[in-house]
Amino acid sequence: MEWKPIPATNDEMGEAYLKSVTVLRDLIIDSIDAHGENAHPDVVESTLDTILSKSRLDVFGTWHEQKPKLEEILIQHFIEVIVFLNMEQERQKNHRYQYSVATEGRCLEEHHRDNPYGFIKIEKPIPNTDENERPKLYTYNDLVNDWRNIFVLDTKIESDQKLREKYAPKCKQHKKKGPVDALILTTQHQLRIVDEDGKYVEGTNISFCRVKSGVGYLPKKAEFLTGRRADGTPRVSIDDTLAELSREHEYYNGIGRWVKAIRLIGIVISEMEHETMDDVIKLKGYSQKEAYELRKVLENLHDIDRDIGGLIKRPDLEFIPEPLPEGKKGKFAEIWLPYKGNKTCWQVYHDLGEDSYAQMLGDEKSIHVKYRIEKEENMLKGFTPWHWSIIRRLAPYFLSEYHQDPMGKIYEPYLNLDVFRKPSQVISSQH
Repeated sequence: MEWKPIPATNDEMGEAYLKSVTVLRDLIIDSIDAHGENAHPDVVESTLDTILSKSRLDVFGTWHEQKPKLEEILIQHFIEVIVFLNMEQERQKNHRYQYSVATEGRCLEEHHRDNPYGFIKIEKPIPNTDENERPKLYTYNDLVNDWRNIFVLDTKIESDQKLREKYAPKCKQHKKKGPVDALILTTQHQLRIVDEDGKYVEGTNISFCRVKSGVGYLPKKAEFLTGRRADGTPRVSIDDTLAELSREHEYYNGIGRWVKAIRLIGIVISEMEHETMDDVIKLKGYSQKEAYELRKVLENLHDIDRDIGGLIKRPDLEFIPEPLPEGKKGKFAEIWLPYKGNKTCWQVYHDLGEDSYAQMLGDEKSIHVKYRIEKEENMLKGFTPWHWSIIRRLAPYFLSEYHQDPMGKIYEPYLNLDVFRKPSQVISSQH
């Protein structure tokens, strides 16, 4: 499967951006190899002053134009593929879609005892509502034709203080001040099928999508440009910028949900994209034996569904078992789908009921906070002066005005490389 190593639009602006970033990456990696990963900050700064000159940095100025276009690409793919092929077939004629927004953020007030960096999720997804505060309900055609007015895009939130106040997670660990609005780091678009009264229809899947950008994307960009992740492993691409998720109910237990997923893969890749199927299916939490057995069962469906069996037998469609991410239980699939030259990741979870997603993850809130804390600490410990100097230089191009000042204050000693100039200095968590 041919993927772009980093997300970019297919127009002339996107192609120029992709080419320029690739050239810069090669120059930076060669410099790191020459001077060492932990070169003196002065060496890092003078080297990057030459490589990331003002004229070369200008290519990143197109990101603010590209990012909304990429968000549109994701949402269109989400509606046309995941919703149409994965949800619409479950929807009864009198059922509708309910759209909601979920956000994650970071409280910028004083330290939190169990959560020193202040990471927080919104308590409940917030639906679009009418003038009477009742959740709005949509048909599939509504989603197709009016998604720009239905979906709450990142650009809207970043530019509108009232929307930020509405969607920001509320931190309640401040008794004297009351709830504090967290800085919004990411947004997630959610769709579920509801009845005439707006109640979730049991047994139908719930689907989500989100674009990783800004605060979450910038560290990945630094890793890509240096070729090194925070843990020291290579980064050759940024894969999870455009992500989708479906929670399948037990009705699709076992082969049923796989038949549906394989049909979707066949339609998207064979009919829409005319691509090969290398690296499409990753089975998280499966052993090699389990992956082999699943494939054999699906291959033998040729008498029931000739299309499924024939598709499974393609030599380029592999079932690749991989370990589960830390802290997760059970099994789920990652299905990588192409769309307009970019790579979208569709994660498919098996849902055993209304609370099963939380059961599979354990205590979802505490695990989420633990995951974010570990990720933050790995970045603070593992990023080199090269990473931080690149992040400082790229921040104006990738962060909105809403994020720039808070992020500059949080990471100031790292962005200025002061922590590397004075190894004995202790840097405390800042908000």
